[in-house]
Amino acid sequence: VLAFDYIRSGEARKVLASFITVFGVEPWWFVLCSVAGALVILFVAGHASLLPPHLPQEFDVINYHVTIPRQHLITGSFRHLSWSAADLFLAPLSHALSPYWLISQLPNKLPQFLFFLALPFVCARLACRFSGFSCVSGFLAGTFVTGMHAIGIQAGTAMLDIAITYLFFAAVDSYQQGDYAIAGIEFSFFIWSKPLMPVFFGIVMVVYLLAVLALRQFRGLGTALKPVFWASFLLTGVLIAGPFLWRSWLVAGTPVYPLTVTAMTGNCSTPVELSALDRTACRWVAMKDEYGHGRSWGDFLRHFWLISVPEKGVNNSFDYPVGFMYLLLLGPFLLFVFGRNGLISSSWWLALFCVVYWGCWWFGSQQSRFLLIPLTGMAIVVAATFRSPGRSFRMAVVLALGLTALSVVRAHQADWGRSAYDVLRPEDRNLLTRAREILPGMVLSVDRPDVAFAPVRVTVSSRESPFVVD
Repeated sequence: VLAFDYIRSGEARKVLASFITVFGVEPWWFVLCSVAGALVILFVAGHASLLPPHLPQEFDVINYHVTIPRQHLITGSFRHLSWSAADLFLAPLSHALSPYWLISQLPNKLPQFLFFLALPFVCARLACRFSGFSCVSGFLAGTFVTGMHAIGIQAGTAMLDIAITYLFFAAVDSYQQGDYAIAGIEFSFFIWSKPLMPVFFGIVMVVYLLAVLALRQFRGLGTALKPVFWASFLLTGVLIAGPFLWRSWLVAGTPVYPLTVTAMTGNCSTPVELSALDRTACRWVAMKDEYGHGRSWGDFLRHFWLISVPEKGVNNSFDYPVGFMYLLLLGPFLLFVFGRNGLISSSWWLALFCVVYWGCWWFGSQQSRFLLIPLTGMAIVVAATFRSPGRSFRMAVVLALGLTALSVVRAHQADWGRSAYDVLRPEDRNLLTRAREILPGMVLSVDRPDVAFAPVRVTVSSRESPFVVD
C-alpha cells in the first residue's frame, strides 16, 4: 500500500528525474561509487533485518523493546508486569511496531530497515528545499546520511535510533510541506518514543529558544504554532502516550519513570514496592556517567575527535565511533555556523538546533547513538550549503562511504547463509526448549529479563539486571 501510494503521488518519478539530473551534473565516478556503496549497505542490512535480534548491540531490544509488548500480548492485559522495571518506560513506538516484529515465527527486524531505507530520501528532500531545490544538494544529503558510520552500523539491527531520527525529520518535512496533521502525528511518536525523550527534548527547546532570543533571529517562529499541528500532536500524544503515563503514575508515583520516583505516592504500590522501584530507577539514572571521558573543557575539545574513532576494538568510550563521514562534515558545518551567511540561510534554525542538541547531549548521557539527530542535521545543512564540492572532497566522501560499507559487511558476515534459528544465542534456544515443555496456562520462571523469544508467560527474578525491579 505504501509503495503504491509512493508511486501514485509522483515521488518516484521525481526521484528518478533528480537522479538523472545529478548524473549529468556530478562526475560519473562519484555518482556510481556513491550508489554502489549505498547498495552494498542496503543489501547487507536488508538481509540482516530478516533475522531475529541476537547481536550484542541489540541488548535493549531483546530485554524490553520486544519482550514487554510480547508479554502483554500473551497475558492479554496492559497491567504492569510486576517483575519488570522497563514495563514502566514510555514505549508507544515499541508497542506500535511489535505486531510487525512478531508476525514471523521468530521476531524480525524488518520495520527498522524500512526506516533506514526512508531516512536518506527525507533528508534529500529537506536539503533540496533548503538549497533552493538543488538536486545535487539532495543527492549529497542522501549520500552523507547513508555513509555516516553512526547510522550505517545500525542498519540491519533491531535498534530504534534510526526510526526515532526518521520520525523527527519526517515531522519537519511534513510541516514544511504544509501537512500539519501528519507532522503532528510523526512528532508525537518522536517525543514519546523513549522514557526520557520528553524531558530531554523539552530542555533542548528551552535552550534553543533562549539562543534564538540571544541572536535575535525570530524569522519563522510566527508560523511555528499552527493550530492543526498542535491539535494533532496533543491528540496523538493522549492516545499513544496517555496509557503509559497513567500506568507509570499509578504504579511508581511518576509519569516519567525512572525520573522523580516517589515524588508522588503510587496508588497501586506498597511502600516496599515503591522502594524497590526507587532503587532500580537510581541504577538507571547513574548509567549516564558510564560513557565518555568526563565533562571538563579539555574533554569537550577532545571528544570531537575521540567520538569518531575506535578505542577498544571496534568501539570507544562513547559506545561506538560515529565515523569518518562526520569528520568530513564537521569543518564545513562549523564554517557555516560561525560564518557570515549562517544566520541568513534558510537552514540556520536547523544548524542552531544541532548545536544546542549536541550541547545538551554533552551534559547528559554521552552515548554516541543519541547523536543521530544532530549528525543527520549536520549532513542536511552541509549538503544544502556546500554547492560545489571539490574533487578531493568527493574522493573523501566515497572513501568514508566505502569504510562504512566495509564495517556493515564485517558486522553481519558471520550470519551469511545461516537460518533464523541458527543465529539465536544459546540461551534463547534453551528458552524455546523450556517453553515447549511447560503445560498451557503455566508461567515460566527464569533468572534473566531477555526473554523476547518466550512464547509463554514468564516471571523473572534477578538482582543483577536494571530491567528487573530490585
